[in-house]
Amino acid sequence: MSTTDDIITVELTGRERDTILAALRHYQRVPKHEILDLVDIATNGDEHVALSGEEIDTLCEELNQ
Repeated sequence: MSTTDDIITVELTGRERDTILAALRHYQRVPKHEILDLVDIATNGDEHVALSGEEIDTLCEELNQ
């Protein structure tokens, strides 16, 4: 399991940002056992731990700035 996070920079349109925000909120609210395929993506195949609810909140706030 990787313990380092790579920093990436991405330019997004408002529409792309809003779609990402919606997807993050959906991921945050749905029980993980119902979306195992998304958990696999979020963890990059168990390479790291998925973001917590608080971390998703912080990310959404940052994306909204």
